[in-house]
Amino acid sequence: MSAKKGRNRKVKMLLIYLAKTLLHYPLRYQLTGIPAEIGQLKYLESLDLSFNKIDTMPNEIENIKGNLKILNLKGNLYSQESIKEIQKKLPNTQIIY
Repeated sequence: MSAKKGRNRKVKMLLIYLAKTLLHYPLRYQLTGIPAEIGQLKYLESLDLSFNKIDTMPNEIENIKGNLKILNLKGNLYSQESIKEIQKKLPNTQIIY
């Protein structure tokens, strides 16, 4: 298994494990993607994904829009168009980019 796949698998397992109670979490591991399981973090209030290598967000991010107040995407590979799409999915979330 490549280091990148192994790292993303560990993040996916961590997200599933913490889904019930996690409120704030920084993820700075040179991630190249976010697993769909992010949508299970229903209580998440802030998510720091800054300084990774992410350029897309799974549609499941909409599942946590009720509580998510801050999403930090600074230092990633998102295009302006991608940021606009994320803002549409998370209208009440402050997105830092």
